[in-house]
Amino acid sequence: MATDQLINDIKRKLVPATKELNSRLCVWSESILQEQALDDESLFWRIPCQLIKNLQRILGLDPDRRLDFFRACHRSRYRDVLGDIPQSVVEETLTLTRRCNGPSMADVQEFGLLPFQLHVKLQRRKLLQCIGKEIGGPKLELSAPGEYVQSVACGPWTIETAFCLSPRNFQLQLSHDVRISPGGPYIDRWLSLHGVLGVFVTAWDMALPGDEEIVAQQVGEYNRFMVGNLRKLLDGIQPEISPSEVEEAVQEWIRWLDEKSSRTPKR
Repeated sequence: MATDQLINDIKRKLVPATKELNSRLCVWSESILQEQALDDESLFWRIPCQLIKNLQRILGLDPDRRLDFFRACHRSRYRDVLGDIPQSVVEETLTLTRRCNGPSMADVQEFGLLPFQLHVKLQRRKLLQCIGKEIGGPKLELSAPGEYVQSVACGPWTIETAFCLSPRNFQLQLSHDVRISPGGPYIDRWLSLHGVLGVFVTAWDMALPGDEEIVAQQVGEYNRFMVGNLRKLLDGIQPEISPSEVEEAVQEWIRWLDEKSSRTPKR
């Protein structure tokens, strides 16, 4: 069987698992929405992120306004499960998010929003060491320049937590991927607490030099919360494919990449 056909066949067989996980994420995220929205000490509000701090200021303490925004974001995120949402509501939430990401002078003066500013650099080596100690478990592995991954087995699935350290755009980006076995296709990617609630923010950019241990503690708490809940959500979801089929496709894909690389003329 051709390599692309093998991979496409596996992806097709994983569609039911992808849909089931998305449905479970929808129900779970709705169950935590009110607590995360209204409690200023929730994980959602505590990450050192300029957009989130601005969102907190512009929404204020009015619980109805906060809940309206969060529910609109959630409904937009899961429209394939919950049904369509009026485009005017989508545009309203996007407009508010853009105002938080690049506030005007009027918003800075009226709501005290933080204007865009370049983040300061943290000691990356120290931050990684502190994160490794805080999260425990398997060792962080370098997967790409500036990106480290920790993989945790969960039945037939693998939860991969990616810690991306950017030298320019942000200090830390934290997200979770779910795939079938190490090296297999994904059934969901770029998951985060903010993302599952419909606010697609994973960049941390407001920590101060010397805060590496504090940031690592927040990362540890955030990671335990997400991985622990992903484990529960994945419980009972079975892929309609055997491990041997996945292994065959992965090995075939690796061989195809090696052959393609060997055929590419070197300059």
